[in-house]
Amino acid sequence: MFSVSYQYSAWAPKVRAVFAQVKRAAVWGELSPGGDPPSGVLVNVETSRALRQRLRRRAWLAARPGEFAKELRAPVIVVGLPRTGTTFLHRLLAQAPAARALKLWEVQHPVAPVRGPDRRRARSLRSVAAFARLAPEVEAKHATDVDAPEECFFLLDDALVTPSFPLMFPVERYRRWRHQAPVAAAYRSYRDHLLRLSRSTPDRRLVLKLPRVQRLETVFRREHVPLRTHRVLCQQSTCGVEAI
Repeated sequence: MFSVSYQYSAWAPKVRAVFAQVKRAAVWGELSPGGDPPSGVLVNVETSRALRQRLRRRAWLAARPGEFAKELRAPVIVVGLPRTGTTFLHRLLAQAPAARALKLWEVQHPVAPVRGPDRRRARSLRSVAAFARLAPEVEAKHATDVDAPEECFFLLDDALVTPSFPLMFPVERYRRWRHQAPVAAAYRSYRDHLLRLSRSTPDRRLVLKLPRVQRLETVFRREHVPLRTHRVLCQQSTCGVEAI
């Protein structure tokens, strides 16, 4: 299925580990057997997306290695705990003319297919609709739109060491495995994606949002600019906005 050029021998253990965690979760009832759509179906959809994303990135890397050897301009990174106004601040900064924020469909499907029609945005629309049916309460906490600026941790998905899987489906054993897994390779693939996504707008600065800043020395050779939000003591959901 995968050629040696895609380094399958090094990546296969991660694939097996992820599906082992999913299988155990299904056995122990952590994944819902039914629903619309079932969590198990969502697992298949999201892992297939990650595999497709990796293959496309590796194909671009093999065909145009010079593009990935360039220096990535230091971005502005919004980071903070949930409910501290990170989404508000990120989307506010994204309105600046000199800013380049990544849309949801871009971070979910960062590499266009080599041949055939580009259906990446349509795929994101379907996945967002499926997730809304599975977890309708999330929309009240975090408004989602495929064309809105979004967190870029999806760019870690093709290494399978990513926070997006635990958010999409409750696999506690995978979450524990992820916290122990090496992340250097994941952040190198993250850098590859940022280089490709920013090449169309070289005069604009990336404005990113991450749940935490870690191991970014493998991504940015120059100093990045982190903007941290903080939680304040109040009961309203808008408290994070007031803390900015």
